[in-house]
Amino acid sequence: MRLQLVGQRFGRLVVEAYAGSTHSGSRWRCLCDCGNYTETYGFALRDGTTQSCGCLSLQRLAEGRTTHGASHTAEYAVWEGMIQRCTNKNSANYKNYGAKGVRVSQRWRKFENFLADMGKRPSPKHMLERKNGKAGYNKFNCVWATRDVQNNNTSRNRYLTHNGQRQTVAEWAKSVGLNYNTLTKRLLLGWPLKKAIENAPRHR
Repeated sequence: MRLQLVGQRFGRLVVEAYAGSTHSGSRWRCLCDCGNYTETYGFALRDGTTQSCGCLSLQRLAEGRTTHGASHTAEYAVWEGMIQRCTNKNSANYKNYGAKGVRVSQRWRKFENFLADMGKRPSPKHMLERKNGKAGYNKFNCVWATRDVQNNNTSRNRYLTHNGQRQTVAEWAKSVGLNYNTLTKRLLLGWPLKKAIENAPRHR
């Protein structure tokens, strides 16, 4: 029953995982359309009390003073999330961004410039991704990327070069039709790279 909300959407939030319980009820870890994570109670999701990480309330406040006409768009939500996690010390994500020195370029402090440089988000699956995780948010370091691409860009991934092509272990497993765990086990056992990648799995 604890997984009953995983994968469901509530407003701007998509439930990713069960986050434990308190006397008030079950809590859930959610990814917001703006790119930030938040935790909230299941009843708050169901009754519509919580529909975002907080960016929706900020957007509604901004709508009264913006003139660009895009404050209701997905791109604006992503931009607002970026600004919050890099500048707002009360943001749940600030500790992983602003507190670590991740900054937003001066040009991108204005939404119109961000939209002009990035264009519209290709699909709801695309998120704002930094090419270099150690650098900040600017038009030279950011792209729209899907979750698979984001995961491949993390520092935890190991890269392998075979026949002149460089990919992560996960990418190699996918491209040659191997299970990721199978390829990882082969490498841990000391298989030569060519054999680990090219040998088809044995079937019982």
